[in-house]
Amino acid sequence: MTKIKFFYGLGSRYSYFAASQIDTVKKETDLEVEWLPLYSARLFDELKNNPFASENRRGQYAFEYRVRDAKRWSEFYSIPFVEPETSGVDWPLQVHACLIAKEHGLIEQYTSRLFDQTFGKGRPSKSHDDLGTLAGELGMDVSGFQEKLLCDAKADEASSILEDAVRLGIFGVPSFAVGKEVFWGQDRIPLLIHHLQSS
Repeated sequence: MTKIKFFYGLGSRYSYFAASQIDTVKKETDLEVEWLPLYSARLFDELKNNPFASENRRGQYAFEYRVRDAKRWSEFYSIPFVEPETSGVDWPLQVHACLIAKEHGLIEQYTSRLFDQTFGKGRPSKSHDDLGTLAGELGMDVSGFQEKLLCDAKADEASSILEDAVRLGIFGVPSFAVGKEVFWGQDRIPLLIHHLQSS
């Protein structure tokens, strides 16, 4: 069966908005969505092209524009958005936490909670304890969860997701891939659905 690959970044406001629409995507297409977290800074390093570098931070990448745009999407989707304070956040660690949750079949639920903390409440999870607490709320064993975080148990899987993204031609998050077709940006979700419904 065709599967939709959903590449997203935990520190990406547009990934947050895209994640809020996954149920709509599944309903409209009747397809499984594979949640694939990655650290977008590493993707940019691989591509040797960082649109958030100071010399490139213009237009849609200017911080002031992104804040205004996020508020508009928040109103459009009727979901909360609070500009977060992200200093000190270990985004690769959050990726690994999501992949540990995947072992329990809870990556979607865990990711949604991380997004809600970061962009719904403006209080991103910044420590092993924060990440473990969210795991416990979903019924996972907290000590076992944190042990895997501490030993970097998901480094290889995180690297594999990044390699897959580069191979497919992914250049930013959020992105959806169906076979060789890539749709970048949460605002392309209608085009993704149209493509699948007309294929």
